[in-house]
Amino acid sequence: MKEKVGLIAPLIVALLITVLVLTFNWLGLLMILLGAGFFAFLFVSPLAVLLLWMVLSPVIDFYLRISLGAGIPDITFTRGVVAGAFFVVLMQSVFRMRELWGVSQTEKTMLMFSGLALATLLFRHNLTQDLQLLLDSYMVPFILFFLAKNLIRDEKDVLDLLKAGAFAGSYLAAIGILQYFTDFNPFVPEGFISIHEKRATGPFVNAVQYGGVLAILFLSTFYLYTLQRRGVYKTILFFALLLMVTGVLFSMTRAVWGSLFLACILVAVFIPRYRNVMIKLPLFLLFFAVVIVLMIPDASFIKERTLEVGPIYSRLALYATGLNTVLDNPLLGNGFGRYSYFEASRDNLVTLSGIPESLGLGLDVPHNEFLHIMVMLGGIGLGLYIYIYYRTIKFSRDLYSYSKNKAFKFRDLMVFFWAISVVVILNGLVVDFIFFTYFNSLYFLIAGMVMGIVSGKDKFIRQIDVVEVNNPPSLSGRPG
Repeated sequence: MKEKVGLIAPLIVALLITVLVLTFNWLGLLMILLGAGFFAFLFVSPLAVLLLWMVLSPVIDFYLRISLGAGIPDITFTRGVVAGAFFVVLMQSVFRMRELWGVSQTEKTMLMFSGLALATLLFRHNLTQDLQLLLDSYMVPFILFFLAKNLIRDEKDVLDLLKAGAFAGSYLAAIGILQYFTDFNPFVPEGFISIHEKRATGPFVNAVQYGGVLAILFLSTFYLYTLQRRGVYKTILFFALLLMVTGVLFSMTRAVWGSLFLACILVAVFIPRYRNVMIKLPLFLLFFAVVIVLMIPDASFIKERTLEVGPIYSRLALYATGLNTVLDNPLLGNGFGRYSYFEASRDNLVTLSGIPESLGLGLDVPHNEFLHIMVMLGGIGLGLYIYIYYRTIKFSRDLYSYSKNKAFKFRDLMVFFWAISVVVILNGLVVDFIFFTYFNSLYFLIAGMVMGIVSGKDKFIRQIDVVEVNNPPSLSGRPG
């Protein structure tokens, strides 16, 4: 079967090239050659393509977009890479070129959540727009989870992903810092205006996503840093960490600051040898922030941003309104959509003592990921969504306990994954991931990597009794 596939595919490409040359269709020929080259690279190394996506997506997605019209979602860099990698991995499995881990309850829950959201789209007016939002915000991250789980099979794969994250975090931090001081941002096309002025947003035009992404990559890079011995590479990683944490600071996002602080505390609690640096790190950030405030001529905005209470009042009004809206359709919600919350909440505005109703009028999302899910998909959708997080964290915790006193290089990685989950979940309490494609995708890519380690624990854990591997006491059933 492999030999037949290997013969048929080149013949089809050769036939297409011949036809295009004979008809002088040079643009079509170029597209075919580029497409064939990309597909060949994707077929040979889908994981390498995913790592390229991880590095390039933040600066390419704005520019690489092909509109198909007729209500069909646009082709973007992210959608093309994820769909292509998913197709290749499935085909490799069909032709017995790759063995996939069994579909677990986690993936089944993702399918149920996506199916519920898709079903509600049938009753909405902005079908194309809402379908694209669903693809980007949830379905793409879920597919990345599946791909990472099945493509990351050994120690080198894990380290490659962490290195790609370190590189991505470094250049994203540099872009944001440059944009903060100069307002120069060549990676955002004209017409896309940042919604957060005087804050570092990088290529995301949103300070919360920018700071959250850097916080995630800071934690994964710090873990990579701990694996290195003294040398040039470790020094480079040290300066990369400083760059990332500076970017987090200039995002001027209190939720990101607070979540990263708690994530560092969590690492310090579970890994005593890192306790000293993880406790000193927040103190260093505080000192660094004070120095920045004193050095920057126009530091008044930083002070105002730190002490500003308007956004807090606004969120309280939005949360109260959102909870009141949920009561109308507590089980199935009001349907997935860009304006679902806005349309459903107009008749459910709530005022609180000292907080005027006007603070809840201007925004069309509740600025709370879990409340937003509940408004759109009800208690059933929220339950499925929370269960996905529960499953990924639970199995990483089980592997952490199971590998105690065993030669397992990536045991500490489980703790750093919990820290990353803290950043994501706490930021989810103040923002809506429906607009944060890269942020959400990055988390589920890392979660998929962790589940790949859990699934292949017998390959990652050394010097374990065969009986223990085949009958683990705390990892019963299919992992992930």
